[in-house]
Amino acid sequence: MEEQKVDFIWCSSAFFTNHPSDAKYIWNRADERTDLDRFLLHDPVWQTTGPTWKKSFLDKYHLRFNEQALSSQDWEFHVRALLKHPLYQYGSSISLPIHTVDNFIRRNIDVKTISSTHAGNEKAVNRLQLITELLSLEEVKGFKPFEEKLLFTLLLECIRLLNARQKIPTEVHQAIRKYAPEKNPKLASITSFLYRGIYWQKMGNRFFSIYRRLYYKKMVNEHIFGRSQYRSELTNDERNYIVEMFEQNAD
Repeated sequence: MEEQKVDFIWCSSAFFTNHPSDAKYIWNRADERTDLDRFLLHDPVWQTTGPTWKKSFLDKYHLRFNEQALSSQDWEFHVRALLKHPLYQYGSSISLPIHTVDNFIRRNIDVKTISSTHAGNEKAVNRLQLITELLSLEEVKGFKPFEEKLLFTLLLECIRLLNARQKIPTEVHQAIRKYAPEKNPKLASITSFLYRGIYWQKMGNRFFSIYRRLYYKKMVNEHIFGRSQYRSELTNDERNYIVEMFEQNAD
């Protein structure tokens, strides 16, 4: 890090069940979008253990995890960090091949974690609050590309909450109206879908279920900012690399 003059380095993560050598999925894959754009869309490019930070950078901008958040603490932290325009690179060496997995995350086990209850209503409401707070940051306010991506994330989280038959907090309604997306037709369509859904839900769950079945995929599954590559299958070369790495360590 000192040689490359960077604020942090990051490496890819893989999901495993019993031993890292049985890993089958990578946390995420890079694409043509910027890392910040993808984080704004709640599509984290790396996991909490992915980056290694220079403490002086975190101290300079007073960057810490939001300990009041019930979930997505790492996502919110990384958004705020990337908004400070840090210098960073992939891997501890320029010669390190891209997507060389360097850390491992245990999943698919019978242990309660923050991630295992991510879809809970209380945490969903809390995520809405996190997104509205990010929309109010100085680095975001007035910059349409950032505002639109966070608004898209906010709308999708609202629709997930609506699908769970839950109410959307008043302050979230206010944020949606404040950042009204009239100039982006697709965002406007998703906003319209949300508010029509709220109306039909008030009329009764049966009406809302019919409305959702007719229009949900059409209005929401377009992925107007690109699809996430979270939990992509590892290639044969990547899996072989991991197996060989642990076999060498065992020797």
